Amino acid sequence: MVSTSAMRLRILKIRIANREDYDRLLSLSQEECWNYELKDFLIMERSGCSKTLVADHGGIIGMITLLDYGDIGWISNLLVEKRWRKIGIGRSLLMEGIRMLGRKKTIALFSTQESLPFYLKNGLAVDRDLYFVKFLGGLEGSVKKGGWSESIERMDRLCFGYRRGRLLRLLAESGSVVYPKDREGFAIIRPG
Repeated sequence: MVSTSAMRLRILKIRIANREDYDRLLSLSQEECWNYELKDFLIMERSGCSKTLVADHGGIIGMITLLDYGDIGWISNLLVEKRWRKIGIGRSLLMEGIRMLGRKKTIALFSTQESLPFYLKNGLAVDRDLYFVKFLGGLEGSVKKGGWSESIERMDRLCFGYRRGRLLRLLAESGSVVYPKDREGFAIIRPG
């Protein structure tokens, strides 16, 4: 006897997202209180290093974004609609994403504490603990609208160990860049 979950997964199609999918991807991300906007998907598309996969079951019910930085693969935006969770769709998206990234030296991602058991169960390991910060205002330092400098790429490479220049440049152009007074570093801030 085949379970209902197995039957659902048999008719699940994972494919590369196209522009006609962006409205649904935005509503899916907004259901989770992510602050994605259409321009975020367009920036990732323009970067040339990004693909978003969707889980399609007569409509989009999940997504994952893959970023290819040469020897490094990055996974982002893994999301499954709430009513479709816990039957293997997230795992299917993750495994297809890893397969599509190919034989990379490293495949990395950020995870919330709540999602960590899922990634550990599916073969990933904790490399280091990082913490999310939330911008609350109080800008100090210099702020440049669309401000790009080589120090952004240099600092990013020091932190992550690989080059994401084109994507970072597109992100900086779409928002504001804050440079701290008399210190190294940067933050890319977008409206909203």
